Amino acid sequence: GTLDAAAHLIASEVAGLTSGEGLIASLADKHLIALQPADRGRFSMLETIREYAHEQLAASDRLDRASKSFAAYYAALAKTAEPHLVGPEASRWFATLASEYENLRAALGWAVAHDRSLGLRVALSLRYYWGRRGLWVEALSWMNALVEPLASTLEALEPSLQWQVVNLLALTHHWVGDDERARPLREEALRMAREQRDENLIARSLNNLGGSVLNLGDFSRARRLQEEALEIKLRRGDDAWSVATTLGNLGMALRACHEYPLALDSHRQALELFRSAGDPWGEIAELNDIADIHRDQGESVQAARFYRESLDKNADELRPLIADSFEGLAAASAQRGLFLQTALLGGAADTIHKESGRSISLPDRPPFDAACKRARQRLGAPAFDDAWSEGAALPLPEAIEIARTIAADISGL
Repeated sequence: GTLDAAAHLIASEVAGLTSGEGLIASLADKHLIALQPADRGRFSMLETIREYAHEQLAASDRLDRASKSFAAYYAALAKTAEPHLVGPEASRWFATLASEYENLRAALGWAVAHDRSLGLRVALSLRYYWGRRGLWVEALSWMNALVEPLASTLEALEPSLQWQVVNLLALTHHWVGDDERARPLREEALRMAREQRDENLIARSLNNLGGSVLNLGDFSRARRLQEEALEIKLRRGDDAWSVATTLGNLGMALRACHEYPLALDSHRQALELFRSAGDPWGEIAELNDIADIHRDQGESVQAARFYRESLDKNADELRPLIADSFEGLAAASAQRGLFLQTALLGGAADTIHKESGRSISLPDRPPFDAACKRARQRLGAPAFDDAWSEGAALPLPEAIEIARTIAADISGL
């Protein structure tokens, strides 16, 4: 746990003190807790002591108050972190949430049983963390627990939260590739936004619905939805990050429609806007998208350069984008006759997808499947399967280094 959280809990609910720092110091002096100098502001406690403390709290009728205060503290932490998870401070705040994630899970667990409104606020604040760490199956599980049954859950919420909850529930289904369920939820979110005549929510709803429609294969409608969202955002003068998000999604729809020059222009604009906003996720996603367009047109050298740049910028907290880079580079490798590399990278990408619960997106599936089919035919099934298994077993840092080397070999960098 953190010293700040413990001090808050002690002062507000347990001991009736104005400050908990003195008691924490006393506990450390008595070796009941251990401060962690390598991780400033944190402490640990033996499990036997933790269990005893829990029993004493329960016996004193303070457990409910302490649990509520604990959950409220971590709800506030998640809310504080949320705006910093997009932009130049993202790495620091991702690290903060990662170090506190078990406590955030505990807060969510308490909220499911005792205060779903608070739990939904925590979930809404964690959406960028869940999305960018690839914690998609877990996010869907929490949302299902918090909203079931959906109709009565929404009725109990103030109107300002209703759209956000429907939107996040749809997003968690989209993350795991279940756009058959995400689409009607996103249609409902769009209806709610239009009913409220809120142009910000309308544009966001159009943008999100376009993503599900794209994955369900209606590329022309996806394009129209993104174009409508972009028109609203530009007219409103939305910030660079918001406009970049829709430009990127429009680019994916244009690529799926084989409008490659328009798609490339859209992604290049999005790339510059994400860079100006200081968002590494957006920048890396656009580098991958630009690479994919070059690869689709048989320009494997240019594609490899962009995949290499993407991999140079990637970090562990952006694991889903690493999988995208691996898959794209696997297909580019097959174009160059590097079939062992295709299988190796495919296996490495598959491991990340299994961890997150989502498979490759629909527009990327045909080139990847074609590359793997060709590699299997040329290598033979046993050699292909061996290389795939080797890639799947690689530690992520090693897989990234191998992918960088492959990209450099193809591009000549």
